[in-house]
Amino acid sequence: MFLNYLRTLPPVKFSHFLSDFVEEGGLEWKNCVGVCTDGAACLTGRNSGLVTKIKDMAGSTLLSTYCYIHRRKLASKKFNLSLMKSYLNLLKLLII
Repeated sequence: MFLNYLRTLPPVKFSHFLSDFVEEGGLEWKNCVGVCTDGAACLTGRNSGLVTKIKDMAGSTLLSTYCYIHRRKLASKKFNLSLMKSYLNLLKLLII
């Protein structure tokens, strides 16, 4: 139920919620060095995205990255079947 509430918050309100959470936890925004997102526009928007709001609080040197797992998932949707099988076999070798 709480997560559903968070999902409905616009980025501005979510940034206030996040800021309150960080500060109540005794943390300082200046110690935040990076944030990773799934690339959604509401998170990465240049003017009002959550990453911009976090940069305002943490400093402009904050590193913003796109989640590696999300990138792989998007890329794998465009694989043909034989290439997907080869990719999965390669992953199995790397994980073992």
